[in-house]
Amino acid sequence: MNGFKKLLTNRITYLGLILILVMAALCVRLFTLQVIRGEELSEDAKKYNEYSLPLDAPRGNIYDRNGVLLAGNRLAYKVYMINTDDDQDYRDRMYLELVTMFEKNGDVYQNYLADYLLYPLEWGPLVDEASELSNKQAFINDIVTSKAEKANFDTPASAFNYLRTKVFNISDEYTEAEAYKIMSIRYTTYTYGLDTIVPTAIGLDVCRKTVDEITSKSIDFHGVTTEETYYRYYTSSAAMGPVIGYVRAIDKDEYKEKKDLGYFRDDVIGKIGIELVCEDYLRGKRGARYYEKLPDGTVTETGYVAPTPGNDVYLTVDIKLQERLYASMDAVVKDTVARSVNESDNYGDCDAGAALVSDVNTGELLAMVSYPGYDSNLFVAPLSDYKAQEQIKTILDSKNSPSVNRCTQGAYPIGSMIKPIVAIAALEAGVTDSERLINCPGYIIVGGRKMKCLSVHNDQDLVSALGRSCNVYFSTVGIEAGIDKIDFWARQFGLGEYSGIEIPEKKGFRSNPDTMDIFEAGRYHKWTDASTAATCIGQLYTTFTPIQVNRYTGAVANGGTLYDMHLIKSVTDGKGGIIFEKEIKAYETGVSQDTIDLVRLAMTKMIEAYPAIRKQAALYPKYFIAGKTGTAQTGTNEQSSHGFYTGFAPYNDPQIALTLMLEHGVYSGNTFPMIGAILDCWFEGSYEEGDKTGVHAYDRFTGTIGSGQRLGKWFDTRSRTN
Repeated sequence: MNGFKKLLTNRITYLGLILILVMAALCVRLFTLQVIRGEELSEDAKKYNEYSLPLDAPRGNIYDRNGVLLAGNRLAYKVYMINTDDDQDYRDRMYLELVTMFEKNGDVYQNYLADYLLYPLEWGPLVDEASELSNKQAFINDIVTSKAEKANFDTPASAFNYLRTKVFNISDEYTEAEAYKIMSIRYTTYTYGLDTIVPTAIGLDVCRKTVDEITSKSIDFHGVTTEETYYRYYTSSAAMGPVIGYVRAIDKDEYKEKKDLGYFRDDVIGKIGIELVCEDYLRGKRGARYYEKLPDGTVTETGYVAPTPGNDVYLTVDIKLQERLYASMDAVVKDTVARSVNESDNYGDCDAGAALVSDVNTGELLAMVSYPGYDSNLFVAPLSDYKAQEQIKTILDSKNSPSVNRCTQGAYPIGSMIKPIVAIAALEAGVTDSERLINCPGYIIVGGRKMKCLSVHNDQDLVSALGRSCNVYFSTVGIEAGIDKIDFWARQFGLGEYSGIEIPEKKGFRSNPDTMDIFEAGRYHKWTDASTAATCIGQLYTTFTPIQVNRYTGAVANGGTLYDMHLIKSVTDGKGGIIFEKEIKAYETGVSQDTIDLVRLAMTKMIEAYPAIRKQAALYPKYFIAGKTGTAQTGTNEQSSHGFYTGFAPYNDPQIALTLMLEHGVYSGNTFPMIGAILDCWFEGSYEEGDKTGVHAYDRFTGTIGSGQRLGKWFDTRSRTN
């Protein structure tokens, strides 16, 4: 008995000790949690009940050189929603009221279901595309797994009924149309989830009226909030599209690359053109609202950081000139095609072109037209705008895609526009001068090959030869100068080199032995005098971009200084402070003054040979404009030749260089109407109303050269009277 009591006492003692130890451990743990780690754990707990709502920042504006808005932002609103404790019947009624409100007010709302199923009931655009089977299968697999259930998706009607009754269980009290509206929101939350803390956007682009209605009914719209957002818009249509580019939703590869820079999955980003190259300047910085969900389920705002707008970009382009030039090219292209019925060498295939106007003393692009263009507003249309999406697909997939900027990415044989470079090479090499006469019988034989000229020109000097674009003269002096000299001066004037422009460009090819090695690799080839002769008239491997031609023309015009071409003038912050200003970069070509003077003079002679050009410059003095034409064959009898013109004005005080190109434009003369459009638009403001005859303008722009005076020493030595 005593032993039993002793045992019992020992057990109680042991249990007491164990209980004391357990309580001590709990106290230590409690002390650790509440005192030592209390603040840390409290913060951790708050993290699970806190969230932030990103606030969109307006993108910076884009302006032309005169401050005319080209790209801006339209204020709109997004509608967000979080999950609440309301029963599904209540939420269905709320969804119906929201969608009805969106549609009544013309808002854009999130409806992923419409990609696959539309109302009235028919398959959506993703199912109707070429990949119909795979898209439809993906849609079904997201909803059902059993083979038997998949049979319910044979038709749009059966798919709708299955979703309504089996997946979403939408009440019979709603009509078919009402059920579809409810389903459009339910499918979004079904597919992407609806969190109790992090909101989901259901209204993407809603008006102020919708915001006011939601605010007034906030007591009924549980978990629904609105926030400001911004959508890009463009003021100029097709004329500026290839230059300014566009923004679109960031894709997964871009997001992966830029997420560490603060980009979000639903951001828009510049895709091409100025919108792309100025992305870092234009992009704003998102703000945020911070919220906390309290233990009783209510949500309270705990902080706010305002979004920071992007910076504004000013371009060198003059939008008035840009649009005038685009309209002129559009008319020229249509007229060229219309005349194909009466012209044997016109195949009616002229459908594209490029035109540039630059400041010869800075390299600023005053106009850059790539035809056909496109309306950048198409690319900011919502995905629900299926018509816009089809137009985008056509633009991107077309073999004649407007998304290619032909001014910088189109490389063409330039024909006789190379001849001023050959003249420079020959003069600098000392193989010709202003006095030398070369006879043109209408052809030249080089290495046993007979090469035709445009006409029989008889004896002529360099000025006349350039004016008449004589193949014999330039083949002769080019062979004597040698391909190395020609290639050197072509490079010095920027041909076959990057122009410095900010947007993507092709480099092109100068026709020389190295280029021959590239194009004739694997075949026997040897550079001969015939190769040089072909190069001297812009054939063989010569392919340059229009911007390179414009750049070299500007260098000829200003006396031999080559400028980097550029579209961006400056960038300013929200207060107008300049944070970037384009540095003008210039390179001396090294050409002698006598050489450049003679070549510039010869380019005025070319204008004399074309009454159609003089007609376009009728309001201006006789030697107001200088230039060179070019017609480049395409190598096939089934396509029209390309037509070119490049020149500068005014002759005696050069300000602008203009380069015009028509793909399959038949001949250079078809570009001439655009010369008049440029001159009238750019110089019209420089004349008073009484100056339209050109008399006063002549004195103003030609300075020391007045009526009755000769145009310098070369006119004196050749006794060329007019």
